[in-house]
Amino acid sequence: VFVAAPNTGNILNFNVGANLDLEIPSRFWSALAGKYGNKFYWRDNGETAAIKNAVSAIDACAREEAGRFKCSKIQEPMDDMQF
Repeated sequence: VFVAAPNTGNILNFNVGANLDLEIPSRFWSALAGKYGNKFYWRDNGETAAIKNAVSAIDACAREEAGRFKCSKIQEPMDDMQF
């Protein structure tokens, strides 16, 4: 479950089920929230950009091949032209 709640310091909150937790490491969710969910990012770039970039990063991570380094880097922000 992905919850975007701008009334908190971090707009991105995740509740990940056990099956997905086996595919995507828990450190990814923390790093993702830290990169796109922090108040400075969404205040400067907007809530929509934060949500779109988070969804894009989740998609990119899910498509990576399994292995030790799966989802070890958070995708860089996309510009408006890529949405």
